[in-house]
Amino acid sequence: MILDIQSEEVKQKLGYYDKPDDLTTMLRSARRAKGLTLRGYAKEVDITMGFASQIERGIITPSDEVILKIAEVLDLDYIDSLIRFEKRDEAHAN
Repeated sequence: MILDIQSEEVKQKLGYYDKPDDLTTMLRSARRAKGLTLRGYAKEVDITMGFASQIERGIITPSDEVILKIAEVLDLDYIDSLIRFEKRDEAHAN
């Protein structure tokens, strides 16, 4: 099931905000909403726990392939997730 992240109710539930800095909040909230620990989430996405932690903390940006897998595991929209990572990268570059 893919969540409609345009829904205000879902945005609030996932901690979804329009600022790119809040991508980490959205990812963490979505993971917790699915009942996944960081270890379980990393296993589902097929990445290391350290890598998953760095993604959630906004330290690194994963490849498009990993973003797709994150979107699938967390039931998020892939395109929206990709755009959020790009916006965060742009904000950090400035």
